[in-house]
Amino acid sequence: MKALSGLGLFVIFGVAALAQQPAQKIENQKQEEMPLQFRQSHERAPHTDDYYLDTPEGDRVPDEFFVFRRLNQLRTSDMEGYHLPPLLLEVNVLNANRKVKAGEEVKFSAVLSDPTEITPFSLGFDGPLGRRTDPAWTSARFTRVSENKAGKQMFQGVLKVSKYAPAGKYLPKFVITANSLGHTKAYFADWHPSVKDVWFEVEENKDVDLEAPYLRSFELGPKKATITDPISITVHADDNRSGIGEIVVTIQSPSNKYIDVPLMRAFNNPKVWKAYFRLNPWYEEGEYVVKKAYVNDVAGNVRYYFNSSDDVLKDAQFVVNPNDKADVTSPELIAISFDKEAAKQGDEVKVRALASDDRSGVEHLVVFFISPNLLDKRRIQLRPVPKPPVMIKPAFDVLDNVFEGILKIDPLDETGPWTVTRVVATDYANNYLDISAEESEDLASLKVTFSKTAKGPSTSMTTPAATTAAPAAAGPAPDKGKIRRVDMIPPHPPRGACLNCHEP
Repeated sequence: MKALSGLGLFVIFGVAALAQQPAQKIENQKQEEMPLQFRQSHERAPHTDDYYLDTPEGDRVPDEFFVFRRLNQLRTSDMEGYHLPPLLLEVNVLNANRKVKAGEEVKFSAVLSDPTEITPFSLGFDGPLGRRTDPAWTSARFTRVSENKAGKQMFQGVLKVSKYAPAGKYLPKFVITANSLGHTKAYFADWHPSVKDVWFEVEENKDVDLEAPYLRSFELGPKKATITDPISITVHADDNRSGIGEIVVTIQSPSNKYIDVPLMRAFNNPKVWKAYFRLNPWYEEGEYVVKKAYVNDVAGNVRYYFNSSDDVLKDAQFVVNPNDKADVTSPELIAISFDKEAAKQGDEVKVRALASDDRSGVEHLVVFFISPNLLDKRRIQLRPVPKPPVMIKPAFDVLDNVFEGILKIDPLDETGPWTVTRVVATDYANNYLDISAEESEDLASLKVTFSKTAKGPSTSMTTPAATTAAPAAAGPAPDKGKIRRVDMIPPHPPRGACLNCHEP
């Protein structure tokens, strides 16, 4: 029975395996027919670099569609405007035999394609130490030098090799490119053919510095202070070769806010560094703790010290006495409005917001907008409304808490309803308000509908000059240099015309 049961199991599993073979063959066949960006990782890395190189432009799909699940995957031919990031076509090392000495420059050239202006970008490298190689100098900065009629833009890159760099081969990591419309893309050297072979080699160097500096002592005082008292920091540190380059101390407040305090060298003593600072007058009372100290040398070697693990920072804290002016409350958003609910591409839409703060006052207010398919975005900085230029005014001022900014979309952006997705406001005490449209029905209801211009989307970032000017208004143009009349309240000043009653 056991033999028969074993034979039966063998037959059953054999039949099941044979039954699976056609299905697997069909599945593999379907997999080969899938676009490159959807292929399995064991066959090809899951990315879109080759997809952009091999696919006709009208059939390309913006990268955002592969990131956000809520988006429908549309081809560029089915969409308005332009939503693709710059296409990296070519990167070359210009140095002969790719070998350089420490302290010399490595030069590069690059070719990219985009109908809009591509912003400067960087290409990072890993050295013989891998990720421990200093990133401060191992990045080549590329700037545009020319553009041809085919839309290809030429860039030149320069990398200054540190004179303390270790010898060996430096391999590329990735390039992140962006255009003026805000569309970005990362091209990784492991996958993209244009970046994969971009490397250089540093020759033997007797001045190599691979050791980070040491923090020997840390002094902070006074231990008790009012909010307006200056706080001093004195640090003793040393380095074996290149010398200390930077020291930054991170302080944590009782409400878990952080601030970085940079130190400077004390006169000509390279081992003594100092800071002398005051806290924000709106900060709260309590214990302020030095959480971290960052120390690097000129060669780029970095060492971190933490109060939880390093004795040198164990007692680095001070206490602030009670502060009657302390502001611990975030700003309040009262209202947002637009001067128009419909506009054309290139038109300016004034965004107004009403926000207030209980003590220190609102410092920054930003409104975020997004297009219908979530592909185009705008971040509008709102600023306080300026006061009119009045010289004499027998009245009193009020803080009206009104902030204004301008929303404007490009002819290559998507048309339709642009909605508010988020509002961020901060006060002068660094308390911040962050509201998303998903949390607020009022924000979710705000939208501006943009329609096409008369000429439609353009492939150039410049607005066509052949537009019809609006007819001039009848009568002389107002003189903007005159001072606006405010009221008619006497008495008149002893000399000259009253600025409150008469225009000079």
